Amino acid sequence: MPAALADTAVTPALLLDEVRRARAAAEAAEARIMELAVEWAHAHPVLEGGEGWQITTATGVAYSEVDGTALALDPTDPAAEELVEWCGIPPVAWDAPAAFAAANKMSTAAGKRLIRDALILHHRLPRTWAR
Repeated sequence: MPAALADTAVTPALLLDEVRRARAAAEAAEARIMELAVEWAHAHPVLEGGEGWQITTATGVAYSEVDGTALALDPTDPAAEELVEWCGIPPVAWDAPAAFAAANKMSTAAGKRLIRDALILHHRLPRTWAR
């Protein structure tokens, strides 16, 4: 009597199921990274006398030193967009993104943007964050 062969053939349906499971796991991991970015930022506030991220005008003047910044933003100044993005979220120590970014295998600039985006979702878009 011949030995029965196990049916282990990979079918397109099985492959698509595996893709769906892998995508769900990747999305859950990315959501967790965003949660950790918010926790990291909250754990690294600007302390009294400390430095936070400072956005400057094209001429190098800190926006915090410009009167009426919210009303006098120069649309040709690339820093103006970044200033608006940081409004309404807590200040974070200037050196906070470096270690976070390194642990996430990304540049410091990318880590800073990820932390900023996570803080925007958490503080300015709480219903989106809740999803």
